[in-house]
Amino acid sequence: INDNRVESAKLTTGDEQNIKVQLKDGQKVEGSSKIQASYIGDQGVTLANTLQNKYQDKQIPDGYTVSPSKQNPFVGLLITLLPFVLIVVIFLFLMNQMQGGGSRVMNFGKSKAKLITKDTPKTTFADVAGSEEAVEELHEI
Repeated sequence: INDNRVESAKLTTGDEQNIKVQLKDGQKVEGSSKIQASYIGDQGVTLANTLQNKYQDKQIPDGYTVSPSKQNPFVGLLITLLPFVLIVVIFLFLMNQMQGGGSRVMNFGKSKAKLITKDTPKTTFADVAGSEEAVEELHEI
């Protein structure tokens, strides 16, 4: 750019951060008349200012373009919501693994207690016991 060998340039800002340069006729770098390079940080502002100055001085005949890279809005939303969704899923998983009171988190309304009514038969061990020896052995235990 500083050697006035550029015919046109396209500067891409945002996530991509690269510059594509078409050299003037007869100019080549490493055997090619097209160059593509990446830059970092605030170098894009410096490159845009340099291209603007060179264009105003008529040193870049075909001009230049500065275009921001376009990001899909769905990707931005996904990046924003993904951590919250993961936290909720992990929380529910951990709560399901912890068994407190014999029930799980989502089954807290399902009690395993049995109802006792007046109609329930009141049969004791003595009523159904078989031989006397078996009864004595069980009493010893």
